[in-house]
Amino acid sequence: MNNSAPFSIGNLVETLISEGFSTKPATVRGYIEDLQKAKIVYECNRFDLKSKKAIKRDQKYYLSDLAIYFSMNTDNRLSYGPFLENIIYLFLVSNDYQVSIGKIGKFECDFIVRDHNQNYAYIQVAYTLR
Repeated sequence: MNNSAPFSIGNLVETLISEGFSTKPATVRGYIEDLQKAKIVYECNRFDLKSKKAIKRDQKYYLSDLAIYFSMNTDNRLSYGPFLENIIYLFLVSNDYQVSIGKIGKFECDFIVRDHNQNYAYIQVAYTLR
């Protein structure tokens, strides 16, 4: 699972099967739910910008602690964009915003945030503007 990247349980199951593991989508979903209950990952669902509804099963996952990633990183190459996105997600959630990812076709808005009064803000995260 890549933090800050779109995620599909179906693709993960296919990858596991191609690597010789025998598993089912329900099993993988159960493990992900366990990770969420343990507060290791947070799920951020998609918000459909056309219909203004949250859509399940097209989500991203964010790590609760980036040290989890760094402890598993063996090549020492970093892509700062996903880490910055992860940090901003944690900041928004800790400040009690409702957070979704926004998508229209192939275009994506990193975050759509809503406060208690249902005021919206759109946030695009970028490490650099070059």
